[in-house]
Amino acid sequence: MKACITYSALIGAVSVMLVWGDTPAAAQAWIGQVVGEAAAQQAAAAREAACRRGTPADPDDVKRSNRRADTVMEAYFALTSKSPKRNVTAVFATGKPDVSWQNADGKVPVSELGAQLDEPSPQHTKILSVVAGDNEKMRAIWSVGEGADTLYYGVDIINGDWLSSSRIWHLTISSKQPDTPPAYCHFDPERSF
Repeated sequence: MKACITYSALIGAVSVMLVWGDTPAAAQAWIGQVVGEAAAQQAAAAREAACRRGTPADPDDVKRSNRRADTVMEAYFALTSKSPKRNVTAVFATGKPDVSWQNADGKVPVSELGAQLDEPSPQHTKILSVVAGDNEKMRAIWSVGEGADTLYYGVDIINGDWLSSSRIWHLTISSKQPDTPPAYCHFDPERSF
């Protein structure tokens, strides 16, 4: 089925190139994008199938995912109420309808975080992370502060591809450490933080 879709996309791309005869560079760029997206979809499907057979995520993918998660969380901890909207958009998956941020007081729309971003987060440490077998999502827990004042950040992250960076999908702050998320192949929104 996927080969049929890829073949159809390629035929469509060639047709567009013939129609755009006077702009071959644009057509070639579009063909490259279509072929690249098809290859990425095939790679994701292969990772998903391998995961369902019990094969763990590729160690290099896990390292890259963890580096990207660390980067997006550092960017989150750097946000303040004075941060421009583009900085917030660069950290959160604002294109997802269910992107969320919540603490003990309840959920706050990401676009209205404001003062919550000014709360100090002195010392933060990643406690653990679990990368999905398909390498499209990951779940992680960070601790912020020390002793009785420690807060725990349960975070669901959408991994970026070669064109985009990873972004926070769900972030929940609590005084109790969340349960360790189990290994998973594909993210189930019902189990989000």
